[in-house]
Amino acid sequence: MNSILAPQLRLTKDDIEQTKKYVYGLKSNIEHQAKVVLKTHSHVDSLQLAVREDRQSIAELQKQVNQLIMKTADMEDRAPRKNGRLVGLAEGSEGSNAAGYLKYNLAKWIPKWIQQTAMLRSTMLTAYTTTVDRTETALAPSSSVY
Repeated sequence: MNSILAPQLRLTKDDIEQTKKYVYGLKSNIEHQAKVVLKTHSHVDSLQLAVREDRQSIAELQKQVNQLIMKTADMEDRAPRKNGRLVGLAEGSEGSNAAGYLKYNLAKWIPKWIQQTAMLRSTMLTAYTTTVDRTETALAPSSSVY
């Protein structure tokens, strides 16, 4: 009976040895995968910490940006304006296109302003020279004294 069972026992023993090798191979593969999972878990934890820190930094930077925006707006509101003023224009006469209105009308207005300024200067110069002439005449020594 041993002779009949011996080949079967040897095959079974060989199958058990192959199964052991396969199980040991699986065990080492599982251990390797466990190490990879631990490294990945550690990496994920460090990334989560970095994300939290980045979110805090972003929140602080957002706060600083908002403060700078408010400061800039305040400075712009307080800064003196260097805008020209057009006196005598009715409110809203430019309509929705102020630049176009000015471009069209300045070509008409500037020659008039130049002419008015020249006339004003001429009038002022005439008034000044007349006043100087009268003063010189009034203050001149009379001819009877000599």
